[in-house]
Amino acid sequence: MKTTKQQRAEYSQLRREGKLCGTIKAAMQKRAARESAMPTTAKYRSARARYMNGMAVAVPLGAGLPITDVENWLRDTRVRHWAMAEPTQNPSHVEDQDGGSYSGRYRAYSVVSHVPCIQSCAIVFAVGKTVWAKFDGQSFTLRAPRGYRWYQDGNGLCLVGKAGDYHPTMSEMLEPHAPRNIARKLRENSAKRRDSQRSVLEEMRKIKSYEREGLMVCFRDSVDSGNCSAGTDAWMRIHGFERGRHYRPSEILVRAANGDTRRVVIVVAQAARRHSNEIRNGMCQLADHR
Repeated sequence: MKTTKQQRAEYSQLRREGKLCGTIKAAMQKRAARESAMPTTAKYRSARARYMNGMAVAVPLGAGLPITDVENWLRDTRVRHWAMAEPTQNPSHVEDQDGGSYSGRYRAYSVVSHVPCIQSCAIVFAVGKTVWAKFDGQSFTLRAPRGYRWYQDGNGLCLVGKAGDYHPTMSEMLEPHAPRNIARKLRENSAKRRDSQRSVLEEMRKIKSYEREGLMVCFRDSVDSGNCSAGTDAWMRIHGFERGRHYRPSEILVRAANGDTRRVVIVVAQAARRHSNEIRNGMCQLADHR
């Protein structure tokens, strides 16, 4: 770490080159705040080095997060088209997405959507015992409960135990007693999967007939069958599915032939049970399709 004298000399050189806006004092204060937000002890140096090398994994935001930047951005009445916020490893910012163009009476107009990108990322270290996370500029650490460990797989950050895994959102990681609550949700989802798996064979025999009747599988079926919402979201993005759409069971099973077949079969069986209940009752609940 550079001394105060070295930092002042560096900023003076930038000022002479015309690359520094503002005062040297303000620049040094911002630098001190930036460095204090990163782990500095020997225990966390490896996590800091990996974060600087871009090895952090993005964590889904979840619901109910107090994000001051988004509230300030939404006050800008000139910006009209806002998209859903997305997690990023970089500092929070707004990205513009080109939505195409349309023709008016006298000229063509371009549609631009503004996407709030909120810093929400994490790194696993200490052999999975601890995860270091960063949300909107604020960093914190969570230690895995006894018998569990943190892990980064293809779907993102997850807590792993004997009963399976659970991919938390940032809102769940910021709750009081977060590691214990996440482990409890992992066990609850495992119990759901066991209950669903008992009738898998019986339901899978009826899948073809159900599909001819119009059976479709949606995001809610995966959550109801014992999968976490963050892991389901990541899995759908990887395999080219959209969260708000419904898909035929055969289409999902074909894309899942890469090691995820067992869990996908449980999801399809859950959709088949929901479908049979809807046929029996003559109606469906919109909450079961969101």
